[in-house]
Amino acid sequence: NGKGDTLFYFNTGLYNLNDSNQYPDYDQGLFEHTRQPGDMGAFRVPTLRNLAFSGPYFHDGSAATLEELLSVYENGGRTITRGLYKGDGRKNRYKHPLISGFSLNSQQRKDLVSFLLHLSDSSVITNPAYVNPFNEDETRQ
Repeated sequence: NGKGDTLFYFNTGLYNLNDSNQYPDYDQGLFEHTRQPGDMGAFRVPTLRNLAFSGPYFHDGSAATLEELLSVYENGGRTITRGLYKGDGRKNRYKHPLISGFSLNSQQRKDLVSFLLHLSDSSVITNPAYVNPFNEDETRQ
């Protein structure tokens, strides 16, 4: 905000490239603006409203479903075992302390997903005031 507060930006432990506490060069979150090491991988926390219409989830769209998203949070971050982004995000030193993991049984998980989906308002996607202004092909005018 105008005062420089970043209270609504969190590193959720999605990446920890080669266990170096880094995110991909092209996607380092708030760090790209502040250059403060503690802001590495910190992204703005979105609203829970209308989650049914806002997937895929996470800042990079890496979770296709709410179940995938919950799995990452249950584990306290994400582990990538091979490839370019290999690393244990659960151990990222800049991960926010609130992302510590928790346990849900299958019914609790189902109930939580249902609750989150019920925070959606379908009138948003049918209201002409909220139509995507970029749907028209401007090159044909």
